[in-house]
Amino acid sequence: SDYGMRLYLKDDLEKAMRRLNQAWLLDPRNPESYWGFSVIYLDVGRQDLAERWMEEALEKGLVDPEGLASAAFVFARGARGAALAEDDPARVRVQELCARALATMEPGTADYVESRTMMALGMVADADGVEALLRNREAAGRTVAPEDWERLEGLRSALESAAAER
Repeated sequence: SDYGMRLYLKDDLEKAMRRLNQAWLLDPRNPESYWGFSVIYLDVGRQDLAERWMEEALEKGLVDPEGLASAAFVFARGARGAALAEDDPARVRVQELCARALATMEPGTADYVESRTMMALGMVADADGVEALLRNREAAGRTVAPEDWERLEGLRSALESAAAER
């Protein structure tokens, strides 16, 4: 499944799917094959299949921080646009996946994990979670782009406008 994911990152989706399928046939318990299927389906606009395969990946024991960040992104994308209350199960699930991904990430994967989790938290309107992520990134000595702070302010502004309309 590693080779399939490398092909996916090179945007060779057909070969990636073929390699992931081979990995799945060799070991149907490997959660990374399911993760790979999920991100490919997400890329081709099949949210329903992306969520289905990501559910399988999590059921099979997906613990890779990049996979968990991808899971948060997949499920956040499915929930995006809904007016999510703070205790909404979809929002809570995304927050939990983000927390697990961030808690287990390694230095070499920090950029990917933080980027995916920041997008996922933004999609479920968790401005405080995005701010905490950015502050933790700064505290760890990693660069935070000015546009990340601008996106956070845009999110806060949108949330305030939505609250004022209610």
